[in-house]
Amino acid sequence: MSIKPSTVPKDATVNEQRAEVTAINARSIAGLIDSIRDEDEAAIRLDEMLILRYLGSDGRRRTMVHKLSVPEMQILEKHRAMLDNPASAIQNLALLMYGDGEEAIGQLQ
Repeated sequence: MSIKPSTVPKDATVNEQRAEVTAINARSIAGLIDSIRDEDEAAIRLDEMLILRYLGSDGRRRTMVHKLSVPEMQILEKHRAMLDNPASAIQNLALLMYGDGEEAIGQLQ
């Protein structure tokens, strides 16, 4: 038995579309993470997603995926060099977001 499109609740269609987009994004992110698996450092921004690869204090490789907010995207557009140091990028982003704003620039690692 099939459901006619007109009888499908609008929320169900929206949820299905979101699930599809999420699945596509997850596959893209997984592919990018796989492509940097042998790297010690990397910073990749894919629209609202930020993928960071860096060496932890214990010398082990760490991979972090962060969904950027609109203000975070704006900060990264203005301060692209922040991604030159993937190990401190999130901390520096938070410093600019929640710290002293532009005054925090001098504190960036």
